[in-house]
Amino acid sequence: MKRSTVKTFGGVCIVSFAMTFLMTANAQTQQPVKRLTDSERRALLDEIRSAMKTQAGWTQIRAAEALIGQGHGEETMAVFRPLVETAPSQERIGVWRVLAQAEPTDEGRRKMVERIWQAFLDSNGSDRVHAVEALAKLRATVSEDRKPAVEQFARPRTSEGVFARWLLALSGDSKARRGLLDDVQDQDWVSRLRAAYSLSQLAESLSDAERKAVMKSARAEPDDSSALLTLTFAAAKVGDDPGAFRKKLVESTRSTDPEWRRQAAHWLGEVGMPEDLPALSQLSKDDEPAVRMAAANARLKIDAQIRE
Repeated sequence: MKRSTVKTFGGVCIVSFAMTFLMTANAQTQQPVKRLTDSERRALLDEIRSAMKTQAGWTQIRAAEALIGQGHGEETMAVFRPLVETAPSQERIGVWRVLAQAEPTDEGRRKMVERIWQAFLDSNGSDRVHAVEALAKLRATVSEDRKPAVEQFARPRTSEGVFARWLLALSGDSKARRGLLDDVQDQDWVSRLRAAYSLSQLAESLSDAERKAVMKSARAEPDDSSALLTLTFAAAKVGDDPGAFRKKLVESTRSTDPEWRRQAAHWLGEVGMPEDLPALSQLSKDDEPAVRMAAANARLKIDAQIRE
């Protein structure tokens, strides 16, 4: 029987060297991720504060909601209260949505939600879609006297009705829920985007069929589709293969498109894991304030998952 041989290089056993290298690399990859230091957390919060104070429009609104999520809602008051009556029509719903979360009293929050309701109930209003989306995000209660208006808005099988179906689904409307399942497989990318996000917010109660529909839609979405990252996030949140979808989000942090990078960072803040932090750290150096803000918020949210 032929004897096996072990090759050496410079007197060193190659097999032994390779095993040592692999063991060292494996030990390094298994090192626990360290939590942010207090100074690092302050710097990331300051990045969000800066975006809220220096940026305008939806970047400012997203920064305010990030601060609310980080437990600093009181800091949004001085910036957003003066905008209640003066915000541009395409942004006023966002301003009211911020204050509906940040106002310190139940009455103050109720007034902001009521403003959003009135914008939705205005049949000639230009921001009804934003309004019903905000109501769903705020988990607003649909009273019996307002339910017919929501049902009417949800009835047409168009992208405009998707968020109304989500709002109804939150109230236990099974017909609206089935509508969202159809929407996530619709030919219209806007319908797919809105339905995927809506279903992701119902994650705890989704059926297997609904989860599979979200994953199928995400896998089939064209790479150049504006809906891709939202669908990818939704599939990572509700599907049974979150790692594969998270990987796509991480890859998207290296996009040349700043909006693509911003979205990737934002969604990683929702479904990211500690191993995704290096990619987000790179985005903290981005030229775009909106990207840096989203990355800062995501890093803080993921950091909160880490146990020392």
